Amino acid sequence: MKTTIPLLLTASIVLMLSGCVSNDRYGRHDADSFVTEFYAWVDNIEEVPFDSNVGENVLIGVTHGAISDSHYYRGNHAFRGALIGGFLAGLITAIVEGKNTGYEYQLSAIDGDSVNVLSNRDNAQLGDCVVVRVANSVRIKPVQAERCVE
Repeated sequence: MKTTIPLLLTASIVLMLSGCVSNDRYGRHDADSFVTEFYAWVDNIEEVPFDSNVGENVLIGVTHGAISDSHYYRGNHAFRGALIGGFLAGLITAIVEGKNTGYEYQLSAIDGDSVNVLSNRDNAQLGDCVVVRVANSVRIKPVQAERCVE
């Protein structure tokens, strides 16, 4: 137990600091991929739910905690281990997953096409002119309205 607390504290600090990393950089998985850009108007924005793995990981944590504690303490603390394991697994999963809501942008490209984009960021507003960059992932960034005029 003495090593568990520093390990969890270190993992928490690393996760919090990783949120500060810039999202404007390209990932290594974007290399050797086709990239296209187009300009569009934001017609509609809807908040959408993303799935979560908290429930499954709580079940795994409960099972692991019950088995671990019953093995080390000869069955006297299996319930306690199940509670602690389930709580920690659910908490860590919730922290790693972050917010489980995203945004579906309905866009009108300046060439007349209609496009729907799912994003976990809400950086564009209704009526904005945006540049849509499609590579391995899709990015939307507001730009000057003059860009959307043909």
